Amino acid sequence: MELCDLAQRWGAPAKDPKLHTQAQTKGSAPGVALKFASCRTDIRALFLPVLLTRSSILAEVSETRSILTEADFEYPVETVWQALTDSEWLAVWFFPNDIQPVVGHKFTIWGRPIERWDGEFRCEVLAAKAPNMISFRWFGGHEELKAFGRYMDTKVTWTLSPLPNGGTHFSFVHEGFGTDPQSDALYDVMVKGSESVLRSLTKRLPDLVKYGA
Repeated sequence: MELCDLAQRWGAPAKDPKLHTQAQTKGSAPGVALKFASCRTDIRALFLPVLLTRSSILAEVSETRSILTEADFEYPVETVWQALTDSEWLAVWFFPNDIQPVVGHKFTIWGRPIERWDGEFRCEVLAAKAPNMISFRWFGGHEELKAFGRYMDTKVTWTLSPLPNGGTHFSFVHEGFGTDPQSDALYDVMVKGSESVLRSLTKRLPDLVKYGA
């Protein structure tokens, strides 16, 4: 169940129905389905009864946006898991890194330095269940940047599910983006980035399986 659906089931209204969408993208590689969804739900409505009955308690609940990207692969779960959690395989389609699928492991994603930012994202594995799920905190950047490289403190969850044909369904959830106007450019570029890295994985995975990293 998506974050928006869960929140709305609990009674929180969506601020704008246009922001709770999911659509098939154009130009996907054959046999690979990519879908995107964004969520901007006013979760404050969930806590309104509490705030009304305990008015002496001041609470501040901030809104966040999430990105959902999905793809289907013909390879088994174990193969796609290796592409996500082997640092050398991951570097081929994502970014250079030193990931390990171990809870508590702190690692770095090395991007391209931009202006005052050194290009490094700091990460920490929050949960891992081989070969189906890994979740990690992803933070870093610089406040002066407008789009990619702007400071963010987010959470990524990669989930793999077996398909009846022996393939794998890959769900990529990236959550924790602010809804303030200053975060719009970062959010937009990360939506496009999620699509880009899934296309990269689709393109690179056959060679990784055949030749390794």
